[in-house]
Amino acid sequence: MNKELLLFTFLSVAKELHKQAFGLVEEIGVHHGQPRLVNLLREKDGRSLSEIAGLLHSETATISKMVKRMEHAGYLVRRSDPNDNRVTRIFLSASGRALGDKIDKLHQKMNDLLCAPLSNEEEKTLHTILKKIQAAIQEDEKQS
Repeated sequence: MNKELLLFTFLSVAKELHKQAFGLVEEIGVHHGQPRLVNLLREKDGRSLSEIAGLLHSETATISKMVKRMEHAGYLVRRSDPNDNRVTRIFLSASGRALGDKIDKLHQKMNDLLCAPLSNEEEKTLHTILKKIQAAIQEDEKQS
């Protein structure tokens, strides 16, 4: 099999999944990128802007705009760090936690879409293969 052809097929599938996910994210009333922020805060509430920016591989200014938009929508609350007033901590509001539940359903719907044509064994095999590819890419990034 031509490796370029495999790459193009993989990128095409990723593009289709991204398009589907983008539509579903809009249905729940958030912009793409915001679900990742909500999930980070669900893992550890009270992260700083710079910590979030690092984890999302984005600029602090970009994250600040996203936080401002989500704060205005009632999903997030900003608070100064009690130990360092220069640091702003970001917390989920009750609405933000409810949004997290909607995001979980969206992720499950996308997972179901991805796995629908696969048997349980094929799903496990695909997961294993993708994890191997991910690890190889991450290792290559470390080497560069």
